[in-house]
Amino acid sequence: MNYRKRLIILTILLLVPFTAIIGKLFSMQVINHAYFEGELHSKNNYIEVFKPARGRIFDRNGNILACDQREFEVHILPIELKNEDLLITVLYRLSVTLNADFEELKKKVIGRIDAINAKWDDKPARERKRLIERDLNTPFKLFEHRQFESIVPIDTSPENFPGIIVRETTRRVYPYGSTASHILGFVSPLYKGEYEQLLKSGYFRRHFAEGIEDEEFEYIQNVWGFMDETVGRKGMESYYDEYLKGKRGAMHIQKEIYHKTKKIVKEIPAEHGTDIYLSIDIELQKRAERALFGKKGAIVIIDVQNGEILAMASCPDFDPNMLISPVTREYNEYVNFNPETPMMNRAIESVYPLGSIFKIATSFAALEEGKISVGTEFTCNGYLFPEKKKMGCWIAKRGEGLGHGPLDVVGGLMHSCNVFFYNAGAKAGIDALYKWGYTLGFGRKTGIDLFGEVEGIMPSREWKREYAKNVRGLDPVWRDADSWNLGIGQGFLTVTPIQVAEMMSAIANDGNLVTPHLLITAEPMQKYKIPLTHPQALEAIRKGLYAVVNEPGGTAYATDLKNLNCCGKTSTAQVVSSENLAQLAQYKDHAWFSGYAPIKNPKVAFVVLIEHGGSGGQAAAPVAVEILRAYNDLNKNEK
Repeated sequence: MNYRKRLIILTILLLVPFTAIIGKLFSMQVINHAYFEGELHSKNNYIEVFKPARGRIFDRNGNILACDQREFEVHILPIELKNEDLLITVLYRLSVTLNADFEELKKKVIGRIDAINAKWDDKPARERKRLIERDLNTPFKLFEHRQFESIVPIDTSPENFPGIIVRETTRRVYPYGSTASHILGFVSPLYKGEYEQLLKSGYFRRHFAEGIEDEEFEYIQNVWGFMDETVGRKGMESYYDEYLKGKRGAMHIQKEIYHKTKKIVKEIPAEHGTDIYLSIDIELQKRAERALFGKKGAIVIIDVQNGEILAMASCPDFDPNMLISPVTREYNEYVNFNPETPMMNRAIESVYPLGSIFKIATSFAALEEGKISVGTEFTCNGYLFPEKKKMGCWIAKRGEGLGHGPLDVVGGLMHSCNVFFYNAGAKAGIDALYKWGYTLGFGRKTGIDLFGEVEGIMPSREWKREYAKNVRGLDPVWRDADSWNLGIGQGFLTVTPIQVAEMMSAIANDGNLVTPHLLITAEPMQKYKIPLTHPQALEAIRKGLYAVVNEPGGTAYATDLKNLNCCGKTSTAQVVSSENLAQLAQYKDHAWFSGYAPIKNPKVAFVVLIEHGGSGGQAAAPVAVEILRAYNDLNKNEK
């Protein structure tokens, strides 16, 4: 055989095995890529996820209002326990360690494994094997809400618990229970339908620490998922969720099959959430809620200079600890199907007729627009139209022939005289009433850092015209009677307690509207200077508010407020026009009191609303006494 033939034969002999190898590689990498990728997935790689601690929430004095409590979950990785005897042994040890029922635990795990094996019966053998191994390599939660002491044996002797994974997790805790619940809100797992929406929006990807690759994220998504995600619901937990929640970390582990060892390929720690400090004083908050207990209503106490909320109470309330999963059926019914609406923050989410406190806005409208002067008097004979006994003052209900007589704006506020403000409202007119009501904050949101704030209604000509389109029989034209009603805070006007607190702050601080807020920030809050062109108007209004509390005949003089160095205004807001219906509890007038303290150099403004409480002087003012005493007690060392 010549040299050329020998070379050809040798070449063929060498090429045959290489061709087989190349063919095998082609099969592995192209034809059966998914299968071998699954083998790598199921046998060699594992990624553990680290959940971040959620940021803590503090009050202004450093008291913890919300924090995470460390807990542990116990998972099983069935692929590492294919030997049935080993599986049973490990489950028995686990049941003893965690004081669990062994038979129930065994039934749960074997049932899961059997379900995985049966799930892919219709697949070809090779594909079935890959899918089963993939599912067996997916951790399966056995226990949750376990304390550290119970999992110590597992953590310190992992060789006795092969295939068992302990994951550190957290549970949100609210140390003060229901106190400040509407401010704090709560956290909960994802609701049905939220998961896919958040996944598509990139929410879960965004909340992983930098360094997690896309393929690693995909692995985590497929193996672990994110159904354990908790999100803020209501209050600070919701509004500042992005700051509080932090970012997940991960550890990529590679298993060495032949050496049965594990190597950490990558470890990225979780980034814990940001702590936040609130402006509220939890002790003042507790006292405010105590003063409101057993009633329906709201209280707001605000720093008049910077808009910081010192207390915001809403009653009834709820305990956020009871809303951490799992929620009992009874508590779910209490918060979600209760006609008393305990989840509603009445300070910002509910609107009410305001009544006489709006007489402050009417005073501004009439005085600042030059329609009356501080010396202008109107005479009260009990009715705006005495001969017809129509458009009555509240004093006329106390006896025939009663009236306040001639009053200027100071006296009108002091006695809360309806007749004075019917006249002042008519003089000002709807355009001025709307302008000054809106300027003082009504009919628009304050911008407080809480979701759910509503704006209420500051009616105008245009508003009534549009509103009448949907109300059969309602005159679309703004009439004098509408201005009379609005002048005393009745009619179409609706407001929130936080809006009243904002307005009262502006009166106390020389005419600056400051945005109410709960988060303490180093940046000064934006102030809006109310364009006052007649300084005597604000001075007269302050004198009127002083007289309400501190001079005989004032509508709050009979209370202990006169001993607490404050000014304010009572308000009894009519819910229905029928006096017969008004005798029923559900139609009884709303009671308001709002004011500021101290009289000179005011520091705080406050508002009290009692739903269907009746007279502002009799129902709301005594509550104001309690909260002012609480504020003074807690700040007695301040000059």
